[in-house]
Amino acid sequence: MDSLPALAKLIALRAGLVLAAGGVQSLVDRSERGQRSGPRRWMTVAAAAILASAVLSLYPERFIVDVWAHLLTVVASAVILFATTRALLLALVPDTAIDAAPESFATQRLSRRTSRWAIVTLVGAAFGAFAFLGELSEGGGGQSVAQIIAVAGVFLGLAITGVGVAFGFLGAPLGLGGSPRRSLKGFDAVWH
Repeated sequence: MDSLPALAKLIALRAGLVLAAGGVQSLVDRSERGQRSGPRRWMTVAAAAILASAVLSLYPERFIVDVWAHLLTVVASAVILFATTRALLLALVPDTAIDAAPESFATQRLSRRTSRWAIVTLVGAAFGAFAFLGELSEGGGGQSVAQIIAVAGVFLGLAITGVGVAFGFLGAPLGLGGSPRRSLKGFDAVWH
């Protein structure tokens, strides 16, 4: 399989994941007793997966030569990942399950938007700090204070942005605040 081009490997990997996910989903559907999402939702998933694959396979490598362009590529990849994940999540979870879900204690406590986003920012900063400390503990030495601050900024910025992107796409459908019903309609409008 080493002789296959990268695109063929990506397609084979995606096909394998789709087959595995389809098998798991069929088991979940049996346990849900007929609460299936409609074909429109699966068309959204297919469109998101095709678009994500096209972007990833056609993205020019020359864009990641510069450090800032490389960082922007990481953020763009997170958006692609979580947009596709959201489409899949909304297809797998039927509307009736979302409507019937009671408001959890966590949702009640985090009802204000600013509180939720403050916590998201703190969680991202914690991830970034742990990643930075891990990088710093690997040694190397001989770095100036300015270089260390720059590296810390990159780790913190990417982690906060990544967690923010994940929460922005998946927060409401997972019941972490906002209206899941409103977010479902808004997401479908983007893809259709």
